[in-house]
Amino acid sequence: MGRRRAFATDREEVVGRRARLVEPEVSLDGANPLHGELLRLQRGGGNGAVAGVLARDETVAENAPPPPRKYGPEELKPAKPKTMKIEGVGEIPLLSVSTPAKDSYEVTVIIDGNSPFVAELQRRAGAGAGLGKVVIDFGYMTWTLDSTYIGSFELSSGTEPTVSLKLNYQSLSLDTTVGQKPGQVD
Repeated sequence: MGRRRAFATDREEVVGRRARLVEPEVSLDGANPLHGELLRLQRGGGNGAVAGVLARDETVAENAPPPPRKYGPEELKPAKPKTMKIEGVGEIPLLSVSTPAKDSYEVTVIIDGNSPFVAELQRRAGAGAGLGKVVIDFGYMTWTLDSTYIGSFELSSGTEPTVSLKLNYQSLSLDTTVGQKPGQVD
């Protein structure tokens, strides 16, 4: 018990010494009362309190720089979701699309496993039936896949099931004239 008390008094001395070092006494005898108030606010509440007091002064508000621009998700427009349009099936929202390899005629797309299109795509994959023309729309560019069929159909289970489709195609064409062009401002 005596040992704990000894440590407690040591801590009190150190805390008191730190307090004296952090807030030295400033003599404000010759200072303007407004400056003294600002210094007190700065010591007590920090720069936020000082900025609040200064914001009430019209001369400071007129000469104040504009607020910093926000670069983040709150400023960006929501991206148009990627979709896949298949003749005879419909427009399917995509979760992910892979880039085709240089010498490959295959693209992997991932869709929501709860999509109403899964049954039709699974039926076509099992029958080996082709999909015909498939258009993948990114909002700023489209890929048109001709003579397309499903090379692989994989259904994953879990809390959020997904379907991975490997689409094999005969030709791929790109159209970058749709949507917003790079450098174009709304």
